[in-house]
Amino acid sequence: MVVNNINNYYRYNTTINFINENTLKSPEIPKDTFIQNNNSNLIISQLDKIIEKLQKLGIYNKELLYKIVYNLPPYKQRAFLAQFESLVDILSSNDLEKKLHPKVVKAINESVVYYDNFKEVREFKDLKDFAIKLLIDLINSLSDFNTINQGYKGTCAQTAVERSIAERNPEQYVKIIKDLITQGEYIAPDGSKIPLNSGGIRKTKDEQNDPRYLTTRILTPSLMEFYHDKNIFQDDYDEDNDVEINNGIKGSNADKTASAIYNTQYEFVNIENYNSDSKIFILANLLRNSRYPIFIYVNYSPNPIESANHVLELKNITQNSITVSNPWGQIETYTNEIKHIYNSKYPKGYQTPIRNYEDFIRRIGFIAAPRELILLTLNSDPFLSRFIPIFKFY
Repeated sequence: MVVNNINNYYRYNTTINFINENTLKSPEIPKDTFIQNNNSNLIISQLDKIIEKLQKLGIYNKELLYKIVYNLPPYKQRAFLAQFESLVDILSSNDLEKKLHPKVVKAINESVVYYDNFKEVREFKDLKDFAIKLLIDLINSLSDFNTINQGYKGTCAQTAVERSIAERNPEQYVKIIKDLITQGEYIAPDGSKIPLNSGGIRKTKDEQNDPRYLTTRILTPSLMEFYHDKNIFQDDYDEDNDVEINNGIKGSNADKTASAIYNTQYEFVNIENYNSDSKIFILANLLRNSRYPIFIYVNYSPNPIESANHVLELKNITQNSITVSNPWGQIETYTNEIKHIYNSKYPKGYQTPIRNYEDFIRRIGFIAAPRELILLTLNSDPFLSRFIPIFKFY
């Protein structure tokens, strides 16, 4: 069978064996799989160049890179490859130390894996080892954004935002990582400066079982830094202890970060006391009309009377089912008959205390969504519009 562009490659190849994060080599793709023409000729040519550069570093996960590009709309493929190749060129440079931000170099040199006879063993042998591990984790995270995991940190809001970027704009995801590790900051589309927090790169002996990708260890603490930032000249978020320095505040919200990343004004809104039908109406309308992610805050405490809001991205909602993207590295679907959890790394996934769809809706307390859409949704229903004055914006 002749396939004439990269998007058709996956449509007609059903026997691809995708590698996992611990595998460095994947099957070769026959050169005669493609007919080189038009845009596919340019895309495949650039892919071949990047793959050759990766192989010189000892990275052989060609299949996953093809998967990432295939999943992108054609107009994004070139942009992604341009950003990715730029990062590969930086990380394969002979003068890598000069290209990385000093805080990154310091964190790499201080990161440990474990103690061996009371001697610290470094996580990264050298800067090149860091570069290889970063590229492998970047490819893995973008080939399946659902595997992005907050780990043991209380960063659900920012990891939910991170997952949304990886899914929607992988070219932006690569640029954020590249700018943070080289420039020490990322200028968001709305003009905000997101400063590097290198605390996640520096792993301590107490974090040896940290399941986060290295990309998440760079990006999420920096988003937390941006959310908590009081002084641009110092780190205000303590990644080791997962709190804001000085006042010890844990956690964060998605509204500030999403506003910067998506260049639209997000609002943090309380819908805790709305009945189930009103919550479903609001969420369904927001999701239907938004081209931006909708974040919901759900009480994940085993005791629903207690408050333990966990931030998720809403993916689908009907009158009898809801699907959410959970920064625990999984997708969850609830109906009144079943609770289905998909986690590619753990067969049973991380279990939740939520019983069913009805219980889930009851536990929703807050939302973070574009302000204009919230007002549009409220005004679209005469009953809800009567309560706009008491609809509290935080």
